[in-house]
Amino acid sequence: MVPNLDLIILTFLHGCFIACVLLVVISAISLALVLALSLALFSISIIDLHGVVFSSVSRLILPLKENLKLGLALLVVTIMYYAIGVVLASKPLFDRMDSEFKSKVRHVLNHFEDLFDA
Repeated sequence: MVPNLDLIILTFLHGCFIACVLLVVISAISLALVLALSLALFSISIIDLHGVVFSSVSRLILPLKENLKLGLALLVVTIMYYAIGVVLASKPLFDRMDSEFKSKVRHVLNHFEDLFDA
């Protein structure tokens, strides 16, 4: 028999365990580097593609943006036109309501004067 065979086998198993742990760590680091490289290349390609697409699409979007601004201005002018018409048309209504309120206030004040004079 080989003396201290159990210690030799234990040392061999310990070495295999350390080798497996190191292999897993190295694999994880390699995977992280590959993922980082892929992400960097993907980001660069997206940025370049964005530059190409934006330059061609910007020719379409800028006139559309200006047309939307002009449309919004025309909408505001149209709303103001009709709002001014409504305000001018409702002015006699407000004048009538104001005169009715004043007459009611005069009636109440006359009633209080009659109560305090009596």
